[in-house]
Amino acid sequence: MRHLRRYFGYRLGQVRRVFLLVQKVAAIQICLGIIFAVALVNWVGNYGWFVLLLGLLLFRCKFRWLALSLLITFLWLTCIYFPGMKAAEDKLIGQHFTTGAMVVEVMQQGTYEQQVILKTEMPSGLSLGQLPAYPKLAAGDYVYGEFTIDKLTENLEYLRSEGINLILSANNIGLLEIMNIELAIYKLKAELIKRIQVNLPEGQGALLVGLLAGGRAASLSKDLKSNLKLSGLSHIASISGYNVSIIVSALIAFAGLISRRWLVIGLVPLLILFLLFIGVYNLPAARAMVMGGLALVGIFCGRSVHWSWALIFALSLLVLLNPLAINSVSLWLSLLAFIGVCSFTQVWSYTIPNFIALVRETLAATFSVSVVSMPLMIQIFGSVSLVGLISNLFALPLIPPIMALGILAAGLDLVNDQIGNACFWLVDGMLRVVVFIADTGAKFEFLQISDMRIAWICWIVLILVMLIIDYRKYINARLG
Repeated sequence: MRHLRRYFGYRLGQVRRVFLLVQKVAAIQICLGIIFAVALVNWVGNYGWFVLLLGLLLFRCKFRWLALSLLITFLWLTCIYFPGMKAAEDKLIGQHFTTGAMVVEVMQQGTYEQQVILKTEMPSGLSLGQLPAYPKLAAGDYVYGEFTIDKLTENLEYLRSEGINLILSANNIGLLEIMNIELAIYKLKAELIKRIQVNLPEGQGALLVGLLAGGRAASLSKDLKSNLKLSGLSHIASISGYNVSIIVSALIAFAGLISRRWLVIGLVPLLILFLLFIGVYNLPAARAMVMGGLALVGIFCGRSVHWSWALIFALSLLVLLNPLAINSVSLWLSLLAFIGVCSFTQVWSYTIPNFIALVRETLAATFSVSVVSMPLMIQIFGSVSLVGLISNLFALPLIPPIMALGILAAGLDLVNDQIGNACFWLVDGMLRVVVFIADTGAKFEFLQISDMRIAWICWIVLILVMLIIDYRKYINARLG
């Protein structure tokens, strides 16, 4: 009991130190105030009296900047942002106008209709385009026509979290030859996707497109989608914070080879271009990109940036630019996965024997992500896959080389077909292994827990096991 009291005292001491640090640093309080205000407006409602009382309580507890940030952001959202957005939508809905629009991404192409993401100047921002099937569009095209503005239907409301608030429909469209940097990036994206789809079989090609260009661009078959879900590998079929983190880590690895100034000057523009390439509406990737940018700034200044403060800043920036982003399921899954990896990987790795040290970090990270994200997975999807713990162990180490060789193969194929084909042959082999892992994991469908009560019990047991492991680690460290 004495050791147990010391353990809880040690952990409570850590919480107290964090509490005091937040109390001293104004920037952290401002970011937290923005996040809390956006969350309250989206999830609780416009209860001004509650926010006022909360602000006064925080001010009383010496969190003055947090209180001010909370109150100012809440007033801006409830009095300016959301009323203004609703008034603008009500004014635009039903109107007809002739304009041009940039095709950012193709979502779906059918026999009679195609759905694309359009970027227009009026209305400004992103919209969902429901356009005729011909001419066939690709990312980077510039269309011109008479559009009708409609509001999003209920089954498309999830698009608001990505900054897409309206539907633009047209009976006839034409293509215009216009070129700028942004269109060139989208055209390059479309050409690389085309090269991948031509050189790889359907399943492997769709997986690689998802890894490099985003989930919507990946036209996965129903069977492959089902197998990825049953094996707990759905997350690898679309670019995510994990994928972007791989790229950012690879770029930061050059920190010891060139000067810090030239590293930041060279890599920050590359990160911006890559974000345009994958789409600024990809919230998990945007979050990882912002955090990667902060890491580069820290390198430039000669200081390290703690992952928790970088995460708070990135989230506050995303929800400030688009307050509805806080409702994004993909963003929260990405956040929970990142928190799990950073917070609990060392706890799980402590129990893994030394003879499998080569896969210790991967296995520990997989357990951490699964445990932390399990409640949200249960709540949203109604089930959780236990076989995913094993599937991710074998699949995740293959993702970095697949992404590196995939980008290299698609790029070289633009220059020389033979060299590109040789690289695609290597990528195809590794992708086949991933597909095999997904197919094998899907056979253990009985490990898919769909009963909510059993799933919650499994999560509670895992949390208790993790606490026991952490307690043992603390005791062994004290006893030497």
